[in-house]
Amino acid sequence: MCGSSTEARKACDNAQKSKRGVKVNPEDWLQKMPYDFTGCAAHIDITYDQTSSHIIQIVSILEHNKECETQEMWQLPPVPFHPHVWKIAVNQLKDGASSSPTAIQSHNRQLYDTQAYKGQSTLNPATANMHYQFLAQDSSHLYRMHTHLQGVDLLHPLENNIDAWLNKKSPQYKV
Repeated sequence: MCGSSTEARKACDNAQKSKRGVKVNPEDWLQKMPYDFTGCAAHIDITYDQTSSHIIQIVSILEHNKECETQEMWQLPPVPFHPHVWKIAVNQLKDGASSSPTAIQSHNRQLYDTQAYKGQSTLNPATANMHYQFLAQDSSHLYRMHTHLQGVDLLHPLENNIDAWLNKKSPQYKV
């Protein structure tokens, strides 16, 4: 939905976490939307076949309500990292380098200062929709990416992951 009500998304997310037995943290859902929710129904839903990636159905309401069309952005959305920054940082963890945020930041700073990241030297920072500097608060996303690559599904309780690794009949079985 256009502007997606933060409260509605929070309630849905909290319900899913409760079903999985995951602790609900109210601080996880501070307002992050750049626009206020106006009740606008504009949206597009695309259904596709997961095996072939063919689109099966498209359903949409493309017209916004008046409040939605006239409101102004009150918070800038987050600017994502360039994918090469993530790749380098995850590789540092995979290669067994120190996993401290300080070591990762230090390596990132060295690559940033020498403009060694792909596309960095030709990117205009004033208009780019990505950035290259790794901050300490970015480490939690990095560790989630790393654990995902290790086969840990953070959407399930950890004991389910361990059971899947130890169960010889499981596709996630680790020899």
